[in-house]
Amino acid sequence: MLNPRQIEAFRLVVTEKGVSRAAAAMGVTQPAVSRLIREFEVSVGLSLFDRTGTRLRLTREGSELYREVENYFNGLNGIFQRALDIRGQREGTMRLAILPALTNSVFSKFLARFMGERPNSAISVYSMPSSQIIDAVASGQCDIGVGTVAFEHSNVTAHRLDSVQAVAVVPTQHKLAKKKGLIPSDFANQNFISIAPPTLLRLHIDAFFAHGVPRQLKIESQPLTVAVGLVAAGLGVSIVDPFSAAEYRGRGVVAIPIEPKIDIACAIFYRARQSLFRLARDFVDELSKAYKGQELFR
Repeated sequence: MLNPRQIEAFRLVVTEKGVSRAAAAMGVTQPAVSRLIREFEVSVGLSLFDRTGTRLRLTREGSELYREVENYFNGLNGIFQRALDIRGQREGTMRLAILPALTNSVFSKFLARFMGERPNSAISVYSMPSSQIIDAVASGQCDIGVGTVAFEHSNVTAHRLDSVQAVAVVPTQHKLAKKKGLIPSDFANQNFISIAPPTLLRLHIDAFFAHGVPRQLKIESQPLTVAVGLVAAGLGVSIVDPFSAAEYRGRGVVAIPIEPKIDIACAIFYRARQSLFRLARDFVDELSKAYKGQELFR
């Protein structure tokens, strides 16, 4: 079996153009290098150098073998470079499943910043409802999911994010736009743009109006950003998640807190009993911080 130290000595004698420089590069004596070369020649059964005094010149066989040795060392360098890439996560691919309400410019800004710091990484984004997000993560089709905490799965771990509150959205010129907060009775007889069922937020909104407030339910919409767009067009008012509301900030819509509050609990999902790779860990950490600090809504 070939000795890696012998191969290294052979390569350095060639690249450093002599035994003395090869010895210095290896941190050994010249006789030690000469011995390694002789042992290497015996191991491969070839005469690798023509020796004229203290000078060494590659034989034809030595030249052919040197090309293979260079390929070997290039392969080792490639392995080492790949290890650096993985450690620094300069490369990597992640498959992300996310709620449609988050696939807007608000989340895109976060993702642009996250990926901008990792220019050699790649990410695939799939938009789907929470039930499908759980299934995609559990089956391994996606590495990470971001959705509402309405579903549980034995093969999926939920990293819970801070809850946020749903908000009312009304046209800028609407009579409700100047209010600091809205209660169910404020929506009486208003054209209400509702979220199409079945969604957890729709159930919460229906419960919000459970005491007989006469909404005018003329339009249902999905996704939520479409509902906000309809509000901006003056077709009515609505209650949506703060992500969708932030999408239309400054575009003909005012977002107003509501009482009683409707909490929206979200989580980052990943497969249980499986360690996250570096890119996924960074994503979980940074999204958690941005969510907690409300950066996604600014």
